Amino acid sequence: MEEQETRLIYSFPRQPGEEVQIALRKYHGRVYVDMRIWYQAKNESQFRPTKKGLFFLADHATELKKGIDRLAKATEQIKPGEPME
Repeated sequence: MEEQETRLIYSFPRQPGEEVQIALRKYHGRVYVDMRIWYQAKNESQFRPTKKGLFFLADHATELKKGIDRLAKATEQIKPGEPME
């Protein structure tokens, strides 16, 4: 990746006119993960970034995956309408 290059890895809709984007971004010679909410302004087709998100070294992506895997497993066990334990 070249300086200031961004590579979109994954995106998914959050609500109408918003999506979550996960990208790799090179900044000052280091590679970071940028997870951010993007929005679509009225009468525009392009999305724009918000300040809402996470920006961390790509070296921590493995730890993030561990957390996401645990989250997925925990949410599978939650039944609608029941309190969380």
